[in-house]
Amino acid sequence: MAKGLFLELGYESTTTRQIATAAGVGIGTVFAHFPDKHALLQELLLRDIDGVLAAARGQLDPQAEWLDAALHYARHLYAYHHAQRDLSISLLKQVIFDTSYYQEQFAAFNTELATRMAGSFSAASEAKRHLLAEIILANYFMVLIQGLGTAGSTLEDWLSDLERRCRLLLAALGGLQ
Repeated sequence: MAKGLFLELGYESTTTRQIATAAGVGIGTVFAHFPDKHALLQELLLRDIDGVLAAARGQLDPQAEWLDAALHYARHLYAYHHAQRDLSISLLKQVIFDTSYYQEQFAAFNTELATRMAGSFSAASEAKRHLLAEIILANYFMVLIQGLGTAGSTLEDWLSDLERRCRLLLAALGGLQ
């Protein structure tokens, strides 16, 4: 119900009272589960993103190289955010400095990517591979923020920008391979 209202009316324009009315509950019931509208948005989109990641994981070749895996996940996540641009912008405005919101997803992805890097960067320590995975994820977020902030940008624009950044990083790290 809440997500439908957010999509229809916009996050900023949707009130907690409207959400309660649409759900057929009192406003106190909404606040009993969520301290504010922002917490509700976080929960809705976190569930969605968990679903997107699970679907992407299910379609990913277990033997995929790290760059192919990173781009595979990015394609699924960017498609989600591109389709729900306004909600994604609202969410990012709220959580950009709240690392607790995405820390679990971030840590799991970092570990998976660092593990996949072992074959390509066998000379690099595990700590360095984790740092490299963090750099890739930082690029992912930068492209997401720029893409969401650029009217008319396409999903393919976002993906090609991320791939370009990753390949440039790979070229700079050529000595590690």
